[in-house]
Amino acid sequence: MNQPLNNLFHLLFYKARDFWVFISHIGVDLSSRDYRKSRQITLANQVSFMGTIIPQLYNLFYVAYDYERLKPVILVNIIGSSVNFTVMLFNQYGRPHLGKLIIAISPNIQIFFLTYFMSTASGMHLLHIMMISFIFFLYSNETKTLLIGMIVFSLSLYIFEYVYFTPDFSPIILDAITLVVFYIMISLTVFLLVMLFFALFYKEIQYAELQLENEHRRSESLLLNILPEEIAAKLKDNPSFTAEEFDSVTILFADIVGFTEIANKVDSTTLVDRLNEIFTMFDSLADKHGLEKIKTIGDAYMVAGGVPKPMSNHTEAVARMALDMIESTSHHYILEQQLNVRIGFHTGSVIAGVIGTKKFSYDIWGDAVNTASRLESHGEPGRIHVSHAVYEILKDEFEFKSRGEMSIKGLGIMKTYYLTGIK
Repeated sequence: MNQPLNNLFHLLFYKARDFWVFISHIGVDLSSRDYRKSRQITLANQVSFMGTIIPQLYNLFYVAYDYERLKPVILVNIIGSSVNFTVMLFNQYGRPHLGKLIIAISPNIQIFFLTYFMSTASGMHLLHIMMISFIFFLYSNETKTLLIGMIVFSLSLYIFEYVYFTPDFSPIILDAITLVVFYIMISLTVFLLVMLFFALFYKEIQYAELQLENEHRRSESLLLNILPEEIAAKLKDNPSFTAEEFDSVTILFADIVGFTEIANKVDSTTLVDRLNEIFTMFDSLADKHGLEKIKTIGDAYMVAGGVPKPMSNHTEAVARMALDMIESTSHHYILEQQLNVRIGFHTGSVIAGVIGTKKFSYDIWGDAVNTASRLESHGEPGRIHVSHAVYEILKDEFEFKSRGEMSIKGLGIMKTYYLTGIK
């Protein structure tokens, strides 16, 4: 017997929850990033629904208690509920500002007439306190003048009713016991609704904090996609940070051979997808070897070792990455044509820093960069072209093939080598 009742309870609970979510999201663009607007529309919907239903629940009690005597009160509740209901309609049809205005004013006027008919002894005027708390939440993001004006409006009605709508003034004469019952009912209603508003607002605050945390993580992730982690940290501590010198780093350039010819033979989507696939693979290799990707220019890829975080074995790490790049691209084809990369790298000193204030980037300058770039352009497809400086550092651990002396544009005669493998 208990299990069917439990199942029924859970069914009713989830149906009620789904209905509440549906009511709350009337007119809300769930894809919008304007969180303030969405929150205010949601809150207006929730109060509109409660302002429609709760007066009718009271009407049921009034009808059962004394329909003839309380007929004016019942009529005020019917009119008030009808006006409150229109707020959801205005939100649905894209008029949220009008809906906010109605839900801030209409219940106050409804409370005014209820207090007039039943006097302050019934506790009806206490509902203005509930409206003040609600208005504060609803208009918290608006101008202070509008927020204060709405609160003053509710507070003025409360004071006026407290002074003038005494039991002696009331057109409906109710006995003392009935007034006490009404006062208790209204007080409980005010307390529960104010607590509900605070609970809803607290939930919205928690959601807002979660969104802020997510946005912070997203912005941090985007920043780290633009700048190395160490440089991002330095910029946070010292916004005027620009550049620093490194005495020994290794710079690698890689270029996809025949990329221009390939680009003329395939559609743009396929081309970009394949290029992204290759560069993503290079990024993984850079992470594997502890190196820093600097940038890509078209089909060229630049990576550095020993910058911005110094490392003692940066030349060896770049060499191992270069060999992995040759191996990994040998398995890639476009239009049945095997991809080849031409690689060059060199070890030397550089200056590294952040340039620009809009679309800024971390970049490297110096002879090491120029030399590595020239070595790449004077190399051969599928081979790793290196300088004599690199050879001297790695000759005991790696295998090289001498290329002899050759003229390098802009650098003169240089003795260079091809890195062929690990000893």
